[in-house]
Amino acid sequence: MVANLIENALKYSPAGTTIRISLAGSNPTAVWSVSDNGPGIPAEYQSRVFDLFNHIPAMKNQKAVSSGVGLAFCKLAVEAHAGTITLESEPGKGSTFCIRLPLA
Repeated sequence: MVANLIENALKYSPAGTTIRISLAGSNPTAVWSVSDNGPGIPAEYQSRVFDLFNHIPAMKNQKAVSSGVGLAFCKLAVEAHAGTITLESEPGKGSTFCIRLPLA
């Protein structure tokens, strides 16, 4: 799950930018976050980023190739472990994806 988020951050961020990866634990939850400096995701598409085969029209102009399966799989896997996955994004400033999973 986290590997997919890292792969996406690398895929959609300009070369040479920093990808921030963090893990924090606070009973009863572990939180992984992956942040990038990519193009960001327009607000009107954010609610659909976890939908199967979803593609954001603005992203289609980039050289990155996407099947539209990765984030949908991440959501299914996270929810199968009683967790949540969220997105914070602002066009032109990048995105942060957070995975929260119970520790027990």
